[in-house]
Amino acid sequence: MYRAFRRSVAAALLASAVLAHGPTFAAGAPDQEAASKSAPLAKELVDLLVKNKITSVAARDPIERDRFIAALFYPGQLMVITGKYAVPVLLDEKISFDKYMDVYVALNGAAVPESKIFIEDQFANGIVVTKNTPFDSWVVGEKATLFDGNYRKAKLSRDEYRKLMADADQQYAKLLELLIAEAKTVKGL
Repeated sequence: MYRAFRRSVAAALLASAVLAHGPTFAAGAPDQEAASKSAPLAKELVDLLVKNKITSVAARDPIERDRFIAALFYPGQLMVITGKYAVPVLLDEKISFDKYMDVYVALNGAAVPESKIFIEDQFANGIVVTKNTPFDSWVVGEKATLFDGNYRKAKLSRDEYRKLMADADQQYAKLLELLIAEAKTVKGL
């Protein structure tokens, strides 16, 4: 009887730890939100979008002048796309008139395919590994990577998967910085 009691207490403690630390703890991963470069930036962008009462934002890449970045925010989800656009002046005009959704749609439909990167940040909390919940995805051209912690399913070694995730997180952070800079110039509705 005492052994059964100890097991139930241990199970309750484990369950409370899993609930307290969320899905990344359950996946056996360290607290990745704390280590993620994109996590605080995703939160900052979402806060700016909510403050300005807008659901999308877009910017031009200052280094690659024919590359644009756009984000669409639904409560709890941030979708970001970047890619080169054949006629940059058209998207520049849309950005100058705060027609960010038009830029997002244009990039989804007409960005140069091999230059396109699409990030689906399921909880608008940066790129983190989650299991058994909606997980973030990273699509470069036609190749999609799901950050669900299953590196074998992605046909990668554990180290390759971690490197890909770290690189994606770093690149996502740079895109978020550009979007934040633009969002700070927006006058809310």
